[in-house]
Amino acid sequence: MCKNLVNSPDESTRVRGLWKVVYIFLATVFFVSGMFGVVLPVLPTTPFLLLMSYFLIRSSPWLYKRFIRLAIVGTPIRDWREKRGVRRHVKMVAYVMILGVVVITLLSTQIGLLIKVSTLSLVAIGIGVIWRLPVLD
Repeated sequence: MCKNLVNSPDESTRVRGLWKVVYIFLATVFFVSGMFGVVLPVLPTTPFLLLMSYFLIRSSPWLYKRFIRLAIVGTPIRDWREKRGVRRHVKMVAYVMILGVVVITLLSTQIGLLIKVSTLSLVAIGIGVIWRLPVLD
């Protein structure tokens, strides 16, 4: 069924009327959240973009196809939906960005030890999640 949704959604998965407006609104909210995740290391990007694609494909296949054609965000989503994996360089960029931003932030701010330890714990969880993602060769 998921493969069918990637190419062309059938009529049973499409929403109409007020639900279509709600779905497009939610897709917009998740897209904006995902874009914040691009620049904020503690906010994930991919889950928001996957949610956005879920709502778009059911409300506006035309918008979904346009989104998927975007090089920066469309390619990783296509890779995940079609091949269930992430390219190696995407994982490397994620590691570098997370570690770089967090280390710079922790060294340049004067926050309590508890917040630093909490932040490092969350970073470790995030890196663990990235580590477990299948790599596309």
